[in-house]
Amino acid sequence: MREIVRFNPTPLVALLIAACQAVTPAAVETDASAPLISTDGGQGADRADRACQIVLRDLARRSDERGGYQTQGGNWVWFGALEVARAALDAGARPAVIYRPHAPNTAEGDWYEAPAAGASGAGPGFERFAFRLAEHTSPMPSTSGSSLAASRMEVVPFLAMPDGSRVFDHNRNPGDFDNYVLAIDNGFRVADDPGACGALPVQWAGSWGAGAPDWGTNSDPCSLPAAGLLEPVPIYPWSIAERMCAFVSAEVYVPGLTDRGGDPARLLAEAEWSVDGGALRRTTLGYAGTNGNNFIYLWDVKHEALGSDWRKVTFAFRFSTSGAEWFRIGLAPGPDGGDPRTLRVVDAPGSVSGFVTKITRDDTEPCNGGTPVEEGFLYGTFARQRATTRNLCFEVWKPGVTDWDNPDVWQELDVAVYHRFGDGAWSRSYVDFERRVGNNARYVLDLGGLDPFRPLHCPTVPTTLNSGFGEQYVDASLDYYLAVNGVPFPGLGAFHGTFEDYAVDAWRQQNCPP
Repeated sequence: MREIVRFNPTPLVALLIAACQAVTPAAVETDASAPLISTDGGQGADRADRACQIVLRDLARRSDERGGYQTQGGNWVWFGALEVARAALDAGARPAVIYRPHAPNTAEGDWYEAPAAGASGAGPGFERFAFRLAEHTSPMPSTSGSSLAASRMEVVPFLAMPDGSRVFDHNRNPGDFDNYVLAIDNGFRVADDPGACGALPVQWAGSWGAGAPDWGTNSDPCSLPAAGLLEPVPIYPWSIAERMCAFVSAEVYVPGLTDRGGDPARLLAEAEWSVDGGALRRTTLGYAGTNGNNFIYLWDVKHEALGSDWRKVTFAFRFSTSGAEWFRIGLAPGPDGGDPRTLRVVDAPGSVSGFVTKITRDDTEPCNGGTPVEEGFLYGTFARQRATTRNLCFEVWKPGVTDWDNPDVWQELDVAVYHRFGDGAWSRSYVDFERRVGNNARYVLDLGGLDPFRPLHCPTVPTTLNSGFGEQYVDASLDYYLAVNGVPFPGLGAFHGTFEDYAVDAWRQQNCPP
């Protein structure tokens, strides 16, 4: 049987923080009195957490798939998730939840405790826990409509600390007397708030350096960077050979984290890099301590698998405290106009889906019934001469941006397709917003604009000669990926397609160089 503890209110309740009632785990229900709150925060004190040691993520009922909600013993069951800072767990803290039902026309109920068990899906620096409230919950399925409107239940996660104190979650309810409340006006649900103990803005990153751990730091990067985020910093073989780029460092400032002795595990730090324009790779940066209010990170370039006979590595750094919204270092001048590089905010979409290509004739619908992009596409003579629909399609969802008739969606989402033929350089093509589909914004790119064999045009990409159906054909292989506000899809690698045409073309023979 799950441990349950009942509490009797005392006359001192007006002096207490509502969440901080006594909780003594026991095998059966036992009466308990509530302690006073320590004024000095000493050992054994109950206190509020506003530093993200523990935070409630979500709490709600679940469907029984019969038009109602799951029940247990005549009570509705609530399922919740909370996150606990890994540093608190390492210090011996134990998470749990207390809750207090309140029925209409009655005094506030007793407090009960529910344990929490480990779960998956936590953000950086946190561990996730799940819990169930299945006994003594309020309201009950049999509650009448008028009573339902007056019913409520208070819920507060807490950490039981090794010294006997308890730390109660007030990260989303800052007031000492404010608890999470399940009531009819919120649908008896506490929804997740990604801004609570989640993504923190990376306000600045810069002070790049390059060198070797036993050689010191050079104030210059490995070589002078080109301007603009889309032309990352290059590293050349001679830089590695001369030990000027054995590692690359960057400092990062995140208000509320790096300037308050925060846990470095809460900050994801990565290098995004590719060799000779190849597939995008990512490497976790090594934490190397602090400098003032900044964290320092290192990328150990010399230990990467660069292969042999490589010509150039290009890279940029990115940082996140949520794993969804990333901040990438740009290459523009710093806040003071000087040398330190600043960053560009990467405002990640909620999701990107519906990746299809559609090449067909006499169909006014641009995307429905298309072929999943994972299967590739062949853009040949049929597409060029007879097809009326030759599209690459996908849908983007971003809460508050795409889920309403937003006239500025084209400004709030930066959507582009990056593409290259063979091992050539990557090029960028912007994609047009087509229309809203449900809560998504649908984008359509005419593949004809990428066709290297389009009429009256000389191909300038690598090609291969093939035979088929009694004809000679020339093919060009395309790699491409999508970027929405700087976030690539797919995260690694690229999608593929093939453009094909007759090997013999009269116009090209007369007008294009051999």
